[in-house]
Amino acid sequence: MADDAIQEQMEPRFEINAKRLWELAKEGKSAQEMMDTLDLRDYDALKTALQTLMAEKGETLTIDGLDRPSVSGRHTDRGNRIDPQMLEGTHFEKGDIFDVQLTGDKLTLTRKTPPSAS
Repeated sequence: MADDAIQEQMEPRFEINAKRLWELAKEGKSAQEMMDTLDLRDYDALKTALQTLMAEKGETLTIDGLDRPSVSGRHTDRGNRIDPQMLEGTHFEKGDIFDVQLTGDKLTLTRKTPPSAS
């Protein structure tokens, strides 16, 4: 019982209006503007909420005043998913399927699907 009380003291609970947060992010608001609008005091809670929303929506947004979201793939039942924005500036396109080879600290992607005819 005492452990529950300590746990509650150690873990502040935050309720963030996810719909409104996403609207602010899409409007291009800065992290500080979002915190002020939503009356948030915890930067990490904002960052976590935004990362969760971006993962759910399958979009990555750049937010001024917020460190870049962590770059990570996501495993699905069809394999590992790499955020399309991680491939910007490369010859890969959204939806491409590729083989991945790790050699030392170098990751090599080889396209398995033909480029789209656009």
